[in-house]
Amino acid sequence: MFKNYLKIAFRNLRKQKIYSFINIAGLAIGLACCFCCVIFVQHELSYDRFHQKAPRIYRLLFAFAQNPDQPYAVTASGFAPHLLNEFPEIEQAVRLWLNPGDAYLKFGTEGRKVGGFVFADSSVFEVFSFRLRRGNPATALQSPNSVVLTSRAAQMWFGDADPIGQTMLHLRGNLKLNLEVTGILEDVPSNSHLQFDYLVSFPTIAAFMGKEALVEYANFNYYTYLLLYEGATPEQITPKFLDFLRKYLDEKAPSQLSLLLQPLRAIHLSTNVQGDIGAKMNPRYLYIFSAVGFFILLLAGVNFVNLATARAAQRAKGIGVRKMLGAARRQLVVQMFGESIFAVVLAMILALAVLEAVVPRLTTFIEWPITFELIDNYMLALLLMGLALLTALAAGIYPAILLSAFEPITVLKGLSTRGIKGARVRKALIVAQFSITVFLLIALVTMYQQLHFMKSRDLGFEREQVVLVDLTDPVKWSYLAFRAKLLSHPQIKNVTLCNAVPGYLEMSRTYLWPGKEKEQQVQLRTWLVDAHSIETFGLELVQGRNFSEEIATDVTHAYILNETAVRELGWKDSVGRPFHVGGEELGRVIGVVKDFHFKSLHQKIEPLVLDLKTEWSMTAAIRLAPGDFRNALDFMGTQWRLFEPEQPFGYGFLDSSLDRLYRAEKRLGRLFSSFTLLAIFVASLGLFGLAAFSAEQRTKEIGVRKVLGASVAGIVGLLSKDFIKLVLLANVIAWPLAWYAMNKWLQDFAYRVDIDWSVFALAGGIALCIALLTVSTQAIKAALANPVEALRYE
Repeated sequence: MFKNYLKIAFRNLRKQKIYSFINIAGLAIGLACCFCCVIFVQHELSYDRFHQKAPRIYRLLFAFAQNPDQPYAVTASGFAPHLLNEFPEIEQAVRLWLNPGDAYLKFGTEGRKVGGFVFADSSVFEVFSFRLRRGNPATALQSPNSVVLTSRAAQMWFGDADPIGQTMLHLRGNLKLNLEVTGILEDVPSNSHLQFDYLVSFPTIAAFMGKEALVEYANFNYYTYLLLYEGATPEQITPKFLDFLRKYLDEKAPSQLSLLLQPLRAIHLSTNVQGDIGAKMNPRYLYIFSAVGFFILLLAGVNFVNLATARAAQRAKGIGVRKMLGAARRQLVVQMFGESIFAVVLAMILALAVLEAVVPRLTTFIEWPITFELIDNYMLALLLMGLALLTALAAGIYPAILLSAFEPITVLKGLSTRGIKGARVRKALIVAQFSITVFLLIALVTMYQQLHFMKSRDLGFEREQVVLVDLTDPVKWSYLAFRAKLLSHPQIKNVTLCNAVPGYLEMSRTYLWPGKEKEQQVQLRTWLVDAHSIETFGLELVQGRNFSEEIATDVTHAYILNETAVRELGWKDSVGRPFHVGGEELGRVIGVVKDFHFKSLHQKIEPLVLDLKTEWSMTAAIRLAPGDFRNALDFMGTQWRLFEPEQPFGYGFLDSSLDRLYRAEKRLGRLFSSFTLLAIFVASLGLFGLAAFSAEQRTKEIGVRKVLGASVAGIVGLLSKDFIKLVLLANVIAWPLAWYAMNKWLQDFAYRVDIDWSVFALAGGIALCIALLTVSTQAIKAALANPVEALRYE
C-alpha cells in the first residue's frame, strides 16, 4: 500500500511539473529560512549553558541607589575572597580582570599585539567548564607569571611544537614579565560570553599594580563570579549583602549602593548592565527572527494549500472512481497526507543542502557565529525534523479533507466544481500572504530609516577624521613630547588625551556641593579629558571657559558640566558654583558644554561632568585635516616608534568605533532584508501558480472575448483585477499591524525616526507592482494565444 501511495505521489509531481516546482521550491525556501532562524535562536539561547555548573553560577553586580535599574558588571577585587570566607552558601569564587584586554607578547624574535588577554583566579577551572587539553587545572594558574593558552593561540605561536614550559615575554609599560606556559585549553566555544585566548594567573597583577591590588575595595575593575552550593539560592544570600557592605566599606554604604546576583545563563540576553563584556542579544530580536522565519514558512505553506485546492477539480474524477471501487475516505486522506509529506521531504532535503552551502556565508554576512552541524547536535536535528513534519501536516490537512470529501456520483457527472468552497479559502490565503509581505516591507524600510538616522544624526561632536590611539606606558610618560611631534605634521590639527571617547563613556563618580551632605552625594557620568578635548572633538562651549594649561588649579579644582547636568541639578547660573568630587577638595564649575551624545542613541543624554585628569587617561584622539590620511598615519607610526620601540603602532577611527554601537541593528537589517526578499519571492511564486491556473481555467472565455474584439489590455485587466483587489485588501490589514510593531521596536531607541505615511505607500506600491508583474506574465501569455486554439480547447 505504501509503495502504491509513493508511486501516485511521484506520478502527480511529475505530471504537474510547474506546480510541483512552485510547491517544492517554495517549501524549500520556507524551510531553509525557518531552519536558519531555529539554528540562530538555539545558538543565542545556548549561551553559557555548556558549563556543567551553569545553574549554580552567578555574577556579582553592583548598583547605585540612584539608578538601581542600571547595575554594573564590575566590582572590587576584595569581594570574591571575603564573600567566599563569610558566606557558607558560596562554594567557590573567581575573579577576572580584562583590562586592557590585549597585550604585547614576544616569543623568541617574534612579537605581536594579541587580544583576549585575561587575568583569572586558579579557581576558574573549578567554576567554569573550560577544558584543559594539557596541564593540571588545579595548579595551572596558581603561581604568578603563569599563562594558559587556547589551542588556537598555541598553534599560532608554537605550531606543532610542545608549548608547555616555554616562556613568553609580556611587555607592559617598562615591565618585562616572563610568562610560563602551564596549560593548553580547548578553544572557547562561540556561545560563551567570556571570550579569551590567554589566561594569566591572577597573582601576576601584583607585579605591576602592587600586592594590595589583589584584595582591595578602591577600584571596581574586576568581574566576579560565584558558584553556589547545591540548594543555595540568591534569595538566601542577597539580604546578607547589607551587613557585608557595612563591614568592608562603611556604615553608610548600603544606602549608596547594593549588590546583586545575576544568573550566568541570563548574561547574554541582558542589555541593561553597564560595563558588560561579550556580545549581547536583545531578546526582542530573537522574537523578530523567529516570527520572520515562521512567516516565510507560512507563505510557502499557503502556496501549497492554494495550489492543491485550486487543482482539486482536476483530481476529482480520479478520487470519484477510487471511491466507487471501494476506497475508504481514511485511505484517501492518508494518500493526500502522503503526497504532502513526500513533497515536504523533498523540500527538506533541498533546504538542508542550501543551508550547508549558505550558513558559512551567512555567518560572514550577518557577523554572527552560527554553525550548522546536525550530526553533533541531535537536539537541533530533532527540532528540524519536527518542524518539517509539522509543516507537512499543516499544509496537507485542508487539501486532504477537501479532496476526500467529494461525492463520487457528483464528481463523475462533472459537477464537482460547483460544490467546492476552496475559492474563498484561496482568496483569504492570498490576502494573508500579501499582508505578511507588506508587513515585512514596512518593517524593512523603517529599520533602514532608523539606521540611516543614527548614522547621519548630529551627535553634537565631530566624529569624522579622528584617529584613536591607545597609549602604552612609555608613550604616556612622554605624552607632551609625543603630542608636540605629531602637531609638527601639517595635516594633524589637534591631539587630546582622554580616558574614553564619545559613545563609550561609562565612568561615573560621586559629587558634592555646599548644602549636600556626604550621604547625599550624587552619582554623575564623568569624562576625564585634557585642555584640548573640547576643541579636538568639536564640542560647543555655551557658558564659561575651557580648561587651561596656564591655570594650575584647573587640574584639581575645575569642572565643566553639560546642559543636562545643569538642568537636572536645577542651577540657573552654574558657572562659578562650588562643586567637587566626594573626598576631594572643593572646586568650581568653570563652564557648560552643549549637550552631545556620549552614549548610543538607544539612551537619552545623561548629566555629564568633564574633569581634567590626564594621569588616568590612556587614549589619544588625533584630529586630522580632510584629505588622504596615508601620509599622516605613516608619520604617526614613525613618531610612535621613537617613544615605543617594542610595541607596534595601532590605531582606529572614531566613526568606525561609533558604527559598532549599532552592530546588532545592522545585522538585523541585513538578515531582515534577505528574508524579506525571499518572502516576496515565495509569495510571487504562489501568485504565479494561481494566475497560471486561472488563465488555464478561463481559456475558452478568453478565446470568445478575443473573437468578439476584446483587446490584450482588456483581457490582462480582466485576469488581474481580482488579484489586485486582494493585494489592496492585504495592505489595509498589514498597515495597522506594521505600524504597531515598528512603534514597539523603535521604543528601544531614545532618539528615533517617526513612521511616515510614505513608508506604507511605498510598501503597498511595491507589493502591488510585484503582484501586477507576476499576474501579467500569465495574463499576457493567455491574451496573446490564438483564439482558434482556445475555442478548440477541451
